[in-house]
Amino acid sequence: MVLMLVIAASAFGWGILSKKGGIKPEFGGIYIEGIIGAPKNLNPLFAQSNSERDIGNLVYSGLLKYDQRHQIVPDLAERWEVKDDGKKYTFYLKKNIYWQDGKTFSADDLIFTTDILKNKDYTGPKASVLQEVEIKKINDYTVEFNLLQPFAPFISNLTFKILPRHLWQNVVINNLADSEINRKPIGTGPFKISEIKFLKDGTISQILFSANRDYYAGRPYLEGVIFKYYNDPKQLVAAYKNQEVMGISRVELGQLDEIKDLKSLNILQIKLPQYIALFLNTQGDVLKSKDIRRAVTMAVDKNKIINEIFKNNARAIGGPILPGSLGYSDKFQKEVFNPNEARSLLDQAGWIDSDNNGIRDKNGKELKFVFVSGNENVYLKTAQMIISNLSEIGIGTDFIEAPAAVLQVKYIKEKKYDLLLFGENLGADPDPYEFWHSSQAESGLNLSLLKNAEVDKLLEEARQTSDAAIRTKDYENFQEIIADESPAVFLCQPYYLYGLGKRLKGVELLTLNEPSERFTNINRWYLRTD
Repeated sequence: MVLMLVIAASAFGWGILSKKGGIKPEFGGIYIEGIIGAPKNLNPLFAQSNSERDIGNLVYSGLLKYDQRHQIVPDLAERWEVKDDGKKYTFYLKKNIYWQDGKTFSADDLIFTTDILKNKDYTGPKASVLQEVEIKKINDYTVEFNLLQPFAPFISNLTFKILPRHLWQNVVINNLADSEINRKPIGTGPFKISEIKFLKDGTISQILFSANRDYYAGRPYLEGVIFKYYNDPKQLVAAYKNQEVMGISRVELGQLDEIKDLKSLNILQIKLPQYIALFLNTQGDVLKSKDIRRAVTMAVDKNKIINEIFKNNARAIGGPILPGSLGYSDKFQKEVFNPNEARSLLDQAGWIDSDNNGIRDKNGKELKFVFVSGNENVYLKTAQMIISNLSEIGIGTDFIEAPAAVLQVKYIKEKKYDLLLFGENLGADPDPYEFWHSSQAESGLNLSLLKNAEVDKLLEEARQTSDAAIRTKDYENFQEIIADESPAVFLCQPYYLYGLGKRLKGVELLTLNEPSERFTNINRWYLRTD
């Protein structure tokens, strides 16, 4: 989908594109993006929200990073080696890297940052990534990580941002998040903060960034970037219409009709490692039956959900491994919308509508499920369509909608549902252990409560090897079992919608780990041309 809004180039100082001899990027210009929700913490080790992580991706760098195709690549690392059957990782760091205050980056900065993450007093979101990992400095540009046992997803934990030791070494860990140093952060990233503007109540209203001309991957073409913060999507769209911003950090589905007439706004459809599914409680009295679960999967019209609710801003999926991920196979994507076959399966299982009230029954018990969903608009609409699909084959529902906090504590944690409509973010590595291993069924994120010894064996082996071929085979076998067991109706992978004025060039985004990684190659974005 491409929607465009014609805006005078002079409004933002945009250059005119040359039509002779091709297009050559030129230095200069300031890109302005509108973002929902002001950041509260500017320290990347404590960043929780997207708006906070956005800042970290402009100012700081990590040992590794994900590129625009969701492939892990070196950042401050030059290269790395894996030895000792996947238990030893040796990283060789780039040389001649400078902090934005002119100091030299070295292994001491990396060791300093990892010591923070491993400290018992650190309470940020990265607290678990390096536990039980021994980290040694070999020399000023070589660092070694030693694991107790092989762990294939480990490499994805090394994208955390690195702090400069010379600025932070005298700050106690309990004061890191609130230190005044956060107001003037120094990193090794493509941009540095030049000014922060506040509202009267202390809320950040704008952050102005200037280009880091010494950025190791090349001086950014943009002279600067400005983040402007808004309270809700409606305010942000209005700001775009008023030419206050050039980009919309996230376009909501409900806004698409409103912006369809804006003629120079490009909507990028970006894939994230997440999906929405209807999880079936496989330990329930009725849903223990594989045939009943299969009937439910055949009853749901996922293509209609994608077309009418997501407006084609999602792609259909059929299993727990997403297309493009390690080990994905389309051989086991068996879910097909077939309500007649679903009715046949229910008939064979002895569920009939004996009293003609529209709900099947058996031995005096109605075929009726407790259906729980979040209360966001897209989930409510999806749930209503699923309820309608199930009703058409004679399955009744008691529907419960709940806000996110209540959903987590009252229903997901306690597993109080037959059907659960929920979205899962798979993270950087495709490892599905947390979502499907038996150990995660009672109090973890195994939302279908599936307990299968063969699945457990495959998932354990896959995360304990660095051999991609073995992992791929394990995940293929895992998908085959899931397809046979039918523990969930895998609906779709929603796209992240990113709105950009069409004069901004050099943006290449296909698949991201999270929205803030959209800035991974921002040093190649440009507004002006020769």
